[in-house]
Amino acid sequence: MVINGNMKARLLNKFSFFFAFLVFLSIFLFLQFQSPWLIGFDGYFHIKFSYLLREHGFIDKLPWLRYTIYNDYFRDHHLLFHYLLIPFTFGNLMTLGKIAASVFMAFAGICLYILLRSSNVPYPAFVTIISFLSSSALLFRLEMLRIQSLSLAFLLIIFLLHYKKRYKLILIFSMLFVYLYDAFPLVIMISLVFMFSEFVLEKKLNYRYLLYSSAGILTALIVNPYFPNNITSFFFNIYRTLFLKVEGIKLGSEWYPYSSWALIENMLLASAVFFLLVLFLPFVRNISREEFSALIIAILFLILTMKSRRFVEYSPVFIMLSASLIIGRRINGKILLLSIIALIPVALFNYYSAAREIKNAPNPEIYEGSALWLKGNTREKEIVFNADWDDFPFLFFYNHKNYYIVGLDPMYMYKYDPELYRLYQRITKGKVLVPGRIIKEKFKASYIFVDRKHKKFIKQLKMDINVKKVYQDGWGIIYKIR
Repeated sequence: MVINGNMKARLLNKFSFFFAFLVFLSIFLFLQFQSPWLIGFDGYFHIKFSYLLREHGFIDKLPWLRYTIYNDYFRDHHLLFHYLLIPFTFGNLMTLGKIAASVFMAFAGICLYILLRSSNVPYPAFVTIISFLSSSALLFRLEMLRIQSLSLAFLLIIFLLHYKKRYKLILIFSMLFVYLYDAFPLVIMISLVFMFSEFVLEKKLNYRYLLYSSAGILTALIVNPYFPNNITSFFFNIYRTLFLKVEGIKLGSEWYPYSSWALIENMLLASAVFFLLVLFLPFVRNISREEFSALIIAILFLILTMKSRRFVEYSPVFIMLSASLIIGRRINGKILLLSIIALIPVALFNYYSAAREIKNAPNPEIYEGSALWLKGNTREKEIVFNADWDDFPFLFFYNHKNYYIVGLDPMYMYKYDPELYRLYQRITKGKVLVPGRIIKEKFKASYIFVDRKHKKFIKQLKMDINVKKVYQDGWGIIYKIR
């Protein structure tokens, strides 16, 4: 067989993509395995849920969260993510979950690499690596087994499709993004930005960006196994995040802003590049539609990051993308390479900072003894009164035989029954005398799991003749209600 020049070029092209993916994967795997455990809390729920999804095919209720809105109906706003996790559930869930997080992160890397290469940015592989190492917070959050990496990957793909005006593919990927994650308003944001850029630079009002992305989003919202609950759930999540304030219930720290210095510290390299980009802008002539769009999107994500640290998973990458397009395409390739080399010390510092934080990932094994005791000594579907909502992912990971009171977010229990949630709070804070009888009557639970931090609650349980301690270890105590 004779290989002509075009075929050889295509083979080299494919090999370069594959090699780049392996390089990105190696970097992220090395960082991931700085800890033997999954990073954060939610990953334990996601990998176990995907394991159960493989067994059941489809899940529309979460009886494991007995006293939350998800007990009656469940809308999986990470539907595609959970199905993509299924191939990683055939074996040790902890190890495969860590590999899955790194694979998804490498996929985001290859998406940025393709975008840079399609835009004729010199040294796209090096620029991609330095982009992901531009923020320690970005590295840490993308290493979690959560939706962030795939969400970033899809946004980069959608940006590229807008840049290339591939309208039908915009529609398809807008649909897929809805199934992936309910942050689909970000897709609308990209369409509006490209519309604005084209209008400003070319005096054309191109409605097709918005038309195709909106059509894809609307189609996926309606052609959805959870319709119409997916729509009501989406608006409830927006409402509870932005407007619903309940005394005693705080949003996760990721929804609060960084302090000014912490923001710069967590985005050290990206902040420096953004500063250089601002200085460079007055010298730019004939800025293109995709460059102007990337700059606006980067600014919007930076503003969102100032409002909520959760957006740090997007902001640094889009800052680096806009700088690569605006500066990288206008300076000599050798100067760009020397600039990248000059940034390596800061990038390595970010990598080291992320690794140090990953090493402090919470150890789930402190829950293992209690979870396995419950699994071996209780009946199927028996309700366990867990004293903290954030105990749930770990207990569920080791034992899905039992049902629990609350998990994932305390707001889901408050929405289910505000009065019952207030009672739950009083009990777990040790403000209720003889709690065993009330737990049995109101929560139908036969067992109580409490960690040793709940000293006041444990004190009440010790004095309660209705409960009996049946298990304890260095972290958890289990009581049986007589």
